[in-house]
Order: sequence, then structure tokens, then C-alpha cells
Amino acid sequence: MFLHAPDDMVGPLLPAWTPPAGLGRVPEWTRPLVARHGAGVRDHAVRAARANPAGAGGLLVPFRDAEVAALMAEWLDRRPAARTHVRAWFDRHGAEAARLLVPAALAAPGAERGRAERALRFVAARTGDASVVEAARGYGDAAVGAVRAFLADTPFVGVPGRAPRPPAWADPAALPQVPLRGRAAALPAGAVTSLVTMLMIADADPVFDGVRPAAAACDPVSLAEFAWALFERWLDHGAPPRHAWAMASLGLLGDDETVRRLVPLIRDWPGEGLHHRAAAGLDVLAALGTPVALLHLHGLTRGRGYPGVKARARELFHQWAARAGVPPERLAERLVPGYDLDAEGGMTLDYGPRRFRAGFDERLEPYVADGSGRRLAAPPEPGTRDDPELAAAARRRFTAMKAEVRTASAYLVERLEKAMARRYAWTPDEFRALFAEHPIVRHIARRLVWTAGGAAFRLAEDGTLADVHDDAFVPPAGAAVRVAHPLDLGDDLARWRATFDDYELDQPFHQLHRPVHLVTENERAAGRIRRFDGLAVHHRRFRAMEHRGWERAKGRAGMDERFSRRHPGGLAVGLELEWEFAAEEENCDRWRVRELTIDAPDAALASEALADVVRLIGPRRIAAARRP
Repeated sequence: MFLHAPDDMVGPLLPAWTPPAGLGRVPEWTRPLVARHGAGVRDHAVRAARANPAGAGGLLVPFRDAEVAALMAEWLDRRPAARTHVRAWFDRHGAEAARLLVPAALAAPGAERGRAERALRFVAARTGDASVVEAARGYGDAAVGAVRAFLADTPFVGVPGRAPRPPAWADPAALPQVPLRGRAAALPAGAVTSLVTMLMIADADPVFDGVRPAAAACDPVSLAEFAWALFERWLDHGAPPRHAWAMASLGLLGDDETVRRLVPLIRDWPGEGLHHRAAAGLDVLAALGTPVALLHLHGLTRGRGYPGVKARARELFHQWAARAGVPPERLAERLVPGYDLDAEGGMTLDYGPRRFRAGFDERLEPYVADGSGRRLAAPPEPGTRDDPELAAAARRRFTAMKAEVRTASAYLVERLEKAMARRYAWTPDEFRALFAEHPIVRHIARRLVWTAGGAAFRLAEDGTLADVHDDAFVPPAGAAVRVAHPLDLGDDLARWRATFDDYELDQPFHQLHRPVHLVTENERAAGRIRRFDGLAVHHRRFRAMEHRGWERAKGRAGMDERFSRRHPGGLAVGLELEWEFAAEEENCDRWRVRELTIDAPDAALASEALADVVRLIGPRRIAAARRP
């Protein structure tokens, strides 16, 4: 009842409700309960989390107050099993979480102060000292000085009194060398042992920050190779759980090549009964947090795969979105890596004596060219005079980049079409950074029409902006930049089509030639559209409506279906389907449109909502119904 009954019925009952025993161990319904009622069930969530921090601690992630902050600081210090929830909470609330802990960190010495200080150091390690110092500013200059002092006074926090001993399989002699930056020298065996010891400490104590300065002194590519070799040694020796720090070290020392090696294992492990190891692998991707890591993390939330892996990947991706301060679907727009491509959108493949130019053309087709500019089908095989290691690394980099760009661009095109349909907007600065100046994304942005302040423009080949007459265009300061809908272009639609035809610009999705569906004046006045009344609907298309953002609920007597969709920009649509018995249909079920109501001042939003209804019913069925 508390999940599905109307708010006006449930709301008055929540204060006196006593949850059943085991609330924290029933996440399949407790999480939706918290998501729906929020503050109304906050106290119940706190009690459940206190009783079972490891199992129910995640219920507290949405809540931010002094009691929850103190609880998270305590768990960070004393509850290793709950640290996944602790990390998620601090990542979501960041500086605001730090602000709640400043008073305790500046109080009289004691256990509470020690926990608060550790928690602030933990936030500082993830977001930077400046964010924690700024969080203290509301308590006065003395608080700012005190927080700055204790952060600066602890370069290596969390060092235990007795350091752990590395296992025999982590012997430096069995691991690759770790060159220092510049590769003129390498870490001696004793220093490698110390590095392994620090990795063990860092896994046991999330506040320990000794690995970061040590890693900064080493060659990053070699360090990532070292971490992968350490991980493989752990696997070869049976992957003992007490040494799972070897996998966690990938999140501290790994790079994009680590991601590419790890993702296939994450996909395979659940099939071998190793779900816990797959979850730990996802944590590594989230810890790395590079664009390539987030791209693959997002990919693991989609398509076929084990439900547990997809759910955990989705949870971690949402945590990253919260850290970035954007909804998850907006973080998906930022998934195309830049790969350190230069201003011309290219890169150098270094074979030692030979070098090749590689990149992507305006259609995002990968290319490779030799020194004379001649296009090649692929990076060539290394020759006898080439450096074998450099050539192999260059070929791997290009192959991985080609596959990832294909995947990321498909995600982006999907997001841009949805952005057009749902009227998402960017600031002019965001448009420049995410689209106009991105070495890969700009090729997609050039093939779309955009609007800013109601005026339409395109991104020209030279990176400038132009209107429909090819005159220079400057977005108004502070204007909302959107992917243009055909209904935004009015009488200029035909001109834009001609412009794109002249420049031979193939659009990534139907934009300028997109079908539009208009609400008539009579339908707008009545608030109801009758043109679909009585038409049959196949139940197999219901899920597609949910994927497009429609909410689904049961209608009368639990038999009928109701779909609804709202948008703050001006849209409220309700579609009711009535069930009927049909002997000729599968399961003898058939639904027909009973009523379609609409309130949509924005014509583009109304058009996209009606397009969804047309897809649900089927264009052929609609056309057949209109025939005399």
C-alpha cells in the first residue's frame, strides 16, 4: 500500500507507521519506498541503516543532515562493510557533507572529533582541499584557518601502527619494473615493496592517501602495467579474498588500457559464479572515473547482461552523475572521450622511425595516413626497423579508440535526439565545450540545426556559427541552446533543408525531415484528441512507451492500462487503454484507445508525444482506420 496508494491516503499514515522487522534486509521494496516518500520515511530509513549498515546503509544516500553525516563519519572509521554506502553518500553530497562535519571536527578532542576529521580528509582526497576549506567558511575565519591547518598538517593520514606484510606472490622480482617519470631510473625493489604495502593499507583504510604522492613520481603507463601484473598474480594464486586489494589497486594506478582489459572479465565473471568479483570490477571503473571508464561503465548498464551487473553499474553511474551535479542522462552526453586529439581532430601513431596520422573524418569514419598524406586502410604492420613496443601500443590505441568512438557516438546521437524531443538545453559555454570544440563530437554537431534565444544556427566546418543565410551568428548571452525541432524553424525549414542538401550534410537522425503531429485548435480547446479512439494496440509495444519516458499504471479493475507523460516545459498527456477479450489474439488480450487527453502549450512537445502514440498504435493501423 505504501508504495502504490495515492499520496493523500498514505501521507497521514506514515508518521505512525511501524515498519515490519527486517526492513533493512528487503531492498526490493525499501528503496522504492524511500524514493517515493523521501523525508516522510527518513526516520525509518535511519533506524534500518543503524540496525544493518552493510545491507541498508544505502537507504541513507539521498538524505543530508547532521545525524546522517555523523553516522557516515562513524561508518567510515569503524564499519568497513558499509564503506560502499559511505563513498556513495560523500560523492553525492560533497562539500555540503563537509559543511555538516566541520563543527564536530573543531570540537573538543574525542572520538567524534577524530571521526569528523577523518571524514573531512576523505572528502578532501576526493574533491580537493579547497572544497573542504570553503565548506568551513560559513563558520567564520577561525574555522577556515583551523580546517586549512589540519588538512595541511597530515600529508600521510591513516598510516597504521603496524604495516601489513605483502604476500609472497607480490615479490618485486616477479613484477615488472616501475620507472620514474622521465624513465631515466626505476623504483628499487625495496620501494616497490613499500608501494605494495601502501596499496594494502589504502584498501583497508579509505582515508589513507599515501599512494597518490608515490604514484605521482612514477611513469603512469608503467605504473598501470605494474598494477595489472599485480592483479594477474593475484588471480593466478587463486584470488584470495583477503588480498582483494590487488584488484582495488587497479582503481588507484590503472589507466584506460586497464579499463579495456577489465571490462571483458566483468562481463564473464557472473557466468562463472563470481558476481562479487564483477561488482568489485565495476568499483574499479568508477574509481578510475576517466571518460573511457565512464563510457564502459555506462555500456554495462545497457543491452544484454546479468541483471546484478547492470544494476550495480547503473548505481555507480548515477553516483558519478551526482558528483558531477547533473542528472544521469545529462552525464551520458559527456561520454565521448577526447583521446588527446589535437585541434585538427587527429593524433600521431608513433612507430619509432615512422609516424602516421590518424583521426576521424566528418562522418566519424576512422582514417590513417602515412607521411605523404596517403590514406591507408588501417595502421600498418610493424616493420623490421620499427620499435615493436611503440608500434604495438599505437595499433592497440587506434583499434580501441575506433571501437569506443563508434559506441560513444551512438550513445550521443541517441541522447541528442532525446534532447530535441524533450527540449533539453545547454548554456552557450556548455555548447562550445561539449559540442563545438570537442574534436569528435563537433562532427555530429555540424550535422544538426540548433537554436539559441529562438534563433536557429548551425556549426560550420571552420568552427564558426552561421544562420540560415550563412551569415555569422553569435548566440545571445545566457541564451538556452537547444537541438532545433522542425516546429522551431517555421518558414525557414525549407531553407535549412536546402542548405544541408547543398553542403551534403547527412543528419545523424531525422531532424529537418522529421514528421510532425499538430494538435488542432478544437483538440487544444477540448483538451482531448479523438482521432485515435477505438484503435487497437498491441501489448508488446507497452514497454517501448516506458523507455520513451511514459509512466505506466493500471486502470479500472486492474485490467485496463494508463500511460501518462509530463514535462515542466509545458506538457501533460494521458492515454487510457481499455482491455477486451479477443480469441484470435495471443493470450486472448487486446487493448483499444479509450481516451487521449493533452495539455501542451509547446507544439514541439505535443508533436513528440503524439509521435509516441502513433508508434504505439502503428502507422499502418492508423492509415487503415482512416480509409473510407
